[in-house]
Amino acid sequence: MLGHTFRFAKKPEEAIPEYEKAIRLNPIPPAVYYTGLGMSYCLAGQYEKAIKWCKKAIRKEPDDFVARLVMTAVYSMSGQESEAHAEAKEVLRLNPKYSIDKEEKRAKIKYKDKWFDALRMAGLK
Repeated sequence: MLGHTFRFAKKPEEAIPEYEKAIRLNPIPPAVYYTGLGMSYCLAGQYEKAIKWCKKAIRKEPDDFVARLVMTAVYSMSGQESEAHAEAKEVLRLNPKYSIDKEEKRAKIKYKDKWFDALRMAGLK
C-alpha cells in the first residue's frame, strides 16, 4: 500500500492522499488504513484530522493497540491531556508491559523525539 510506503519514507504529506485513495477504493477498508491516515495527519501536524481517523480505526477495532497508541500521541500533541491519559490507560490495558524505552530503541520514524515525548506526557513510560 503506497500510503504506508510514503509514511515509512518519512513523507506523511505524500502518504495522506494515498491513504485517502485506498479508503475510497476499498468498500470495507481495514482499520489499519484509518490508523495510517491518522498517523500521517499527526506527523503532518494536522491533529484534528488525525483524531477523526484514529477514532474511526478504534470504532472499527476497539482493541487495536497501534490505533490506541497513535491516538494517545495525537491527543498529547494537540494539548488534550485528559484524553491522552485516558488513551494511555487503554494502551496499558491492551499491553501492560508496553515500554517506551524498548520501542524507542527500534523506532525509525522521523519525528521520534516528538512522538515519544508525547507518549511520555500522556503517562506512558
